[in-house]
Amino acid sequence: VTWVGLLSFIGIFLILGIGVDDVFIILEFWRQAEDEHGDGTDATRGEDATGALGDNALVNRMTWTVRKSQYVVTMTSLTTAMAFAINLSSQIAPIRLFGAFMTALVACNYWLVCTSFPALLVLRHRWGPR
Repeated sequence: VTWVGLLSFIGIFLILGIGVDDVFIILEFWRQAEDEHGDGTDATRGEDATGALGDNALVNRMTWTVRKSQYVVTMTSLTTAMAFAINLSSQIAPIRLFGAFMTALVACNYWLVCTSFPALLVLRHRWGPR
């Protein structure tokens, strides 16, 4: 690419908003999973000797979170990517480039949010502040 338009810089702010929305969706389902599966603070929920949520309870909580949130995150990301992909049919080169750039950004954002953020939730839960 030898030229980057102003729209591509605006796209960075758009993708930040889309990413934050996806993160809030997953985080809200993570919090609901605590109500659904408990926070693991007693022995019946898988607390180990250190007081941390046991592996089985943590897996159940994350599984519930992913099952509930991934449909919402997938549909919002897919429809957003398709909306930007429609710009690929434009005869105006900057609009076409913006459409390709944003479609790629939405796809990368989806992959990163679906893989990285759940892992960060687990790490924070295990080693974060109590």
